[in-house]
Order: sequence, then C-alpha cells, then structure tokens
Amino acid sequence: MPSRYQHPSLTPEGWTSSSIQVIDQMLSDFYLSEYSQTFAWPDDVKSFTWLLQRYGTDPDQLASAVQDMLKSYLSQQFINVEVDITANPEEADSTKHALYFYIKLQDSQGEFFNLNQLLQYSNLKIVEISKLMRG
Repeated sequence: MPSRYQHPSLTPEGWTSSSIQVIDQMLSDFYLSEYSQTFAWPDDVKSFTWLLQRYGTDPDQLASAVQDMLKSYLSQQFINVEVDITANPEEADSTKHALYFYIKLQDSQGEFFNLNQLLQYSNLKIVEISKLMRG
C-alpha cells in the first residue's frame, strides 16, 4: 500500500489504497466537501467551497489559504508535499478568476507524483477544472 493509510470513498471500490486513487479521491473530496458537513469536527473538514465563500473576492488571499489547507491535507497521506497555488484573474471578465495548482508529493514507496491543474471560478462557483500538461 503506497499511501500511508487507506482513504475512504463512497464509490463502489470503497477504501482506496493506490497512491493515484488516493490523490484523486482526496482532491475530489476537497473540491466537493462542505464545511458544514459535521458539527463534531468542523476544523477537520478540508473544503474548497468554504475557502471560496470566505476569500472569493480576494484571489491572492484565496490562493494562499488553498495552498496552506491542501499542503496540510495531503501531508496526512504523503511525504515531501509541495503545493504552489497562483491566482490569475482572467482578462476578459473581472468576475472570472483562475487558480493554477502545482502539487508534487511522494508516497511511502518513494514514487513522486506531479499534478498541474487550472481551476476557474466565477461569482463564488467553480466553472471548470482542467488538467495541465507540462513537459
């Protein structure tokens, strides 16, 4: 099992254990989780939508908060986690913004994974998430 722990999912597979499945599930959970999903452990919910509601009008502050939260969250399962989030407002529309995600991490077997994504949002809603290819 390359990741530190098995990660729960609500998919037919149940618990995920391969590193790529864990990364995918953790990011999906991060994008889809609502901060109000629990009253018992509110500080343990890692939620992009909560950060977007809180910092959505300030792209730089949002990028910083996402970076800190994702690094902490992914470090629960992986080692040598690097997260760099950059905010770039799109030129065409002042209400539409983009965050560039660069994530590098290592699993317990020593394998490294790199992830590059572009997340576009407008009026406190995610519009699109795209995988970026870098050579």
